[in-house]
Amino acid sequence: MTKYVLDLPEGVKFIVGKGYMMLSEKELLRIPVENLQEYNAPTVAEDAPVEKRVIELPDDVIGGVQNAKYYWKNVAGFVLNVPSIVFPEIRKSIGEPHASYDKVADILGSWYFGNIEFVAKKEPKFEVVVKIGTVTKKALLSDANYVAFYSDPEHAPSGYQYLFSDEQADELVAGLTALNARKVKVEE
Repeated sequence: MTKYVLDLPEGVKFIVGKGYMMLSEKELLRIPVENLQEYNAPTVAEDAPVEKRVIELPDDVIGGVQNAKYYWKNVAGFVLNVPSIVFPEIRKSIGEPHASYDKVADILGSWYFGNIEFVAKKEPKFEVVVKIGTVTKKALLSDANYVAFYSDPEHAPSGYQYLFSDEQADELVAGLTALNARKVKVEE
């Protein structure tokens, strides 16, 4: 425990200030120094570990939050301009689908100041596989929505994605029906 004592010059008998005795009446307050007491306040170890609340969100949502923080240099602008997809995802992640705007804004503000951590949600990943002749190839999708096929997708040109979310894989398979494409879950 730490003791706090007012550091006053010797000989001071009163502390004087303006105050309100009632809501509308100003009054000059005189507090005798002898009435002031020492009090004990709890101390906090400076090196005590602080546990952050961790919320799992999809990668793209975390990316949107980080971009909003980059563009809006203050917390008010950040919370007001964060992408709209963030609010329902946070509500879903905290298990409160009808959480108020204020609650979600508090969570975003806490993240902004480093008191909450957003981590990537572990979602299953899928590959889309097609059989071309006797060779099985994996479908890749470029940033410009071009489809390519590789046997070894890790060595494909940059800008191509070969691991997909469930919805992305379903969409790609639906577009490649003529090639009898199928979705395969990637084991981690």
